[in-house]
Amino acid sequence: MAVGVGALSLVAGVGVDYNGGGESLEQAVVSNSAGLATSIAAGALIGSAFPGLGTLGGALAGTVVGIFASGGVDHLYEDSSAGIMSTLDAGGSELVEAALSLKDLGVAVNSPRPPQS
Repeated sequence: MAVGVGALSLVAGVGVDYNGGGESLEQAVVSNSAGLATSIAAGALIGSAFPGLGTLGGALAGTVVGIFASGGVDHLYEDSSAGIMSTLDAGGSELVEAALSLKDLGVAVNSPRPPQS
């Protein structure tokens, strides 16, 4: 089940970045694959290393690491001469953008709906 969800999210991410994000197909595949791979690895490592943290903690930490890695890979892809600090900054910016998008989603979901007629 988890592999299917991961594969589906990879395909969706590539589609969004390629069609709406202005990335080439190659860049979309590379950055989304790197994000997914680091997310899985970090989540499994953290979930196993800290049993009290469990699966949910590992999944959350893996998600953060995956988003960070995807932002860094995108930055390196767009500027191959980028230094380590600008790459780390790009990863951090991607995390901030994801957090703001999640906040906007929460506001949209919780906003009152107009009455149906």
